[in-house]
Formats: sequence, structure tokens, C-alpha cells
Amino acid sequence: MRGDRQPVFQVPKVVSVLAVFLAVIHIGRILLPADWSYGAILLFGLVPGRYLPQFAWEIYDFPGGLLFAAAPFLTHALLHANFPHLLINGAFLLAFGSAVARQCGAARFLLLSVCCAVGGAVFHLFFAQGSGVPMIGASGAVSGLMAAAFR
Repeated sequence: MRGDRQPVFQVPKVVSVLAVFLAVIHIGRILLPADWSYGAILLFGLVPGRYLPQFAWEIYDFPGGLLFAAAPFLTHALLHANFPHLLINGAFLLAFGSAVARQCGAARFLLLSVCCAVGGAVFHLFFAQGSGVPMIGASGAVSGLMAAAFR
């Protein structure tokens, strides 16, 4: 009867690939020299102060211009402060992302994840106007997936 045993965890491939991708990015970032690692957080994290009206003209001075200004709304979700931060987001991603991915498929799961990450960034931008502290982490995306799983 050994063949009848079901695995304890049945994580859809898209969810496990996303979790591994987040881990690889984190490991890559922490292997960078400290100033480069912090620079990556400043560049790819969402810094609400960048989006104040008085700084709008500066967006075009950065390499990449408008694309560079828009990227942190998604790229912030790929960065994590430390391993506990990554592990907590990863655990919730595996738990709730699996339920959502099974329900809607890989492509819609990824689209929903992106929308939740961007939505979390917009929400943060609204409530932390002018802050110079970068927001990083997949918590916004994972929270959206959690809500979708309970729907």
C-alpha cells in the first residue's frame, strides 16, 4: 500500500519556482558587498519619497527614466531584509499561493501575484507619503494571495 500515500505538500510548480526565485535573489543580494546590497535595496525597493510631486522631474534623470520609476512597484516584492523575512513570506506564499494556483492556473496566478504586489506598493505609497525608507518584501503580494485563497 505504499503507492497509495499522498505527499504531505502538494505545491504547484509555479509556486515552488516563485519561492525558489525569491530565495535565489535574496542569496544573490546578501553575497554582494554591503554598499552594493544597500544600493540594490535603494534602487529596487519602493521609496515613497521619490514620488512626491516636487521630485517628479528627477524621475527622468535616472537611467531607464519612466521604466526605472515604475519598476520598484514590482521589484520591491523580490527583495527581503533577512532570512526570517524571506522564510515567513515564503511559508505564506507556499500555503496560500498553492491554493490560488490550483484554483486559477499558473498564468493567472502570476498575473494576480503581480497585481497584488503593485497594489500593495500603491497602498504603501498612499500611507507613507514622503518617506525615505525603502519598502521591500513580498508581503503585499502574499496578503493579496491570502485574500484570494479565502475568497
